[in-house]
Order: sequence, then structure tokens, then C-alpha cells
Amino acid sequence: MVFLGDSITAGYGLDPGQAFPSLIAEAWQRRGLPWRAVNEGVSGDRTDDVLARLDRSRGPDAELTVLEIGANDAFWAVPVPEIEANLSRIVRLVARGGSRVVLAPMFFPDLPLPDGPAYTRQFNGLYERVGAAEHVPLLPPLLRSLFAEPRAWLADGIHPTAEGHLLIARDLLADLNPDWKE
Repeated sequence: MVFLGDSITAGYGLDPGQAFPSLIAEAWQRRGLPWRAVNEGVSGDRTDDVLARLDRSRGPDAELTVLEIGANDAFWAVPVPEIEANLSRIVRLVARGGSRVVLAPMFFPDLPLPDGPAYTRQFNGLYERVGAAEHVPLLPPLLRSLFAEPRAWLADGIHPTAEGHLLIARDLLADLNPDWKE
């Protein structure tokens, strides 16, 4: 399984072993499962960056690619239709390589994005639109368990702490396998 994304996936500000893809791999290992998790998160990446590096990605070769990207586009106020088109193209290119794709949406309930509330509303709906248009599953918002946990955020208020990554890993394990119990 490849986790393709930005600084959230990469584990910005943490040791690599503290990022949620590593935590998921550890959980699989504890269960004796033969699955591997590849972390292809790059801090600062936007959707156009993922498109540019997709030919070097293991995502298209993976059995499953979890796609978490788009937050940096929003912080840079990239027009939502452009983000949406890039996400759709990423999904199609990864799927063309044979990987199944699931979208791990970013969602900002209260974070003021640069272009205001209308932009935030439009951004918050784009993953659902891409999922429907490309016929790929949509996971619940990746950071959903962190919003009520102040200790789950680094001082920048954008990136998860090690504790936050534990919450993300717990949620993703259950999202990807509803029978998962840790």
C-alpha cells in the first residue's frame, strides 16, 4: 500500500517512524500480516507536484494507493477547479498503473483559507466530487479525530503531533478494514 501525499503523510516535524504510514505498517506487523506500507509523502507538495513526480511513484504499482493531497493547494489559494482537475488526473494515472485508489480527504471546518468562506466550502466538497466522478472510494476526513484534541497538533496548528498521527493511524486502520480492532 502506498500513501501518496504531502506533509501530513510525510510526518512533518516528526521522526519518520512516527508518521501514520509507519504506524499502520507496525500494526500490520504485530498481527503478522504480510502487507507493506510505503510513505510517499513530501512536505509542501501540491497536486501539481504529485503529478510531476508520479512517474517516480510506487503508487501506480501498488495494490492500493491512499491519496492524501490538496491542503497546500488550498493554503496557496489554487483555484478549486484546478485542484479538482489535478486530483482527477492523479487518480486516473494511478489507476491506469493497476492500483486501486482511495481518497483521504482534507477538510477544514473552521480554518480560514486565504480566499474566504466561499472558497473553503468549495474546497471541502471537491473530494466528494472527484470520488464520484472517478468512481473511487472516499474515506472519512483524514484529520477528523484531531479537531477536538488540542494536543494532537504541533505549534503551527496545521500539522499533527506524534499523538495526532496515532489517531490518524487508528482511524485509517478502521476505515480500510471495518473489522479492525486494535
